[in-house]
Amino acid sequence: MRKRKEIIRRAKNLERRNSAWWRRTVEREKNRRPDPVRRNLEAARRACEAGNRFGLIDAVIYCNELADHVELPRWALSALAKEYIGQLKDEKLPARMGRHASILEEHKRRHIDYSRFEAVEGAREHGFSRSAAFEKAVELCEGTPAKADTDAMRKSYFKVKRLMKRPGHFYLSMYSRYFVPFFGEKLQPTV
Repeated sequence: MRKRKEIIRRAKNLERRNSAWWRRTVEREKNRRPDPVRRNLEAARRACEAGNRFGLIDAVIYCNELADHVELPRWALSALAKEYIGQLKDEKLPARMGRHASILEEHKRRHIDYSRFEAVEGAREHGFSRSAAFEKAVELCEGTPAKADTDAMRKSYFKVKRLMKRPGHFYLSMYSRYFVPFFGEKLQPTV
């Protein structure tokens, strides 16, 4: 008998929670008490928008501490990306990584190499021999940042092919248009 009453009581509680009245009551309570998480993140956002970098740092650390409950807000992700990209512009490459002065310059170089690689591969897929494919790629890349002579096409092609064999050594950002201005231009020629 006692078990049956407990089951009925739980069912009524569940019904009450699913009712519109219950949802309105819960919503009213949420609005009555300010959410400390929302309040803290809002204060961090205002600080970040005012130019205080500690607001962004606080938001990241705060969300990391509450990782099971709170996701990093979109404004913080955007600000974090902008901040990191700003640092990349000034960061220099180790001497063994490439000839360009900054990481962004090297990334730009890799995009150009990859565009040339794609042009050669496209020509190969259309039945051109390797040497003819290099010449066709020169034609295809004319008027783009990837324009080059046959020797540069060959070097870029084999460089990309070599780097692709080593996992993690050839990665192109999907969002390059955000931090290297010329990526809005036509980069990957089509055959």
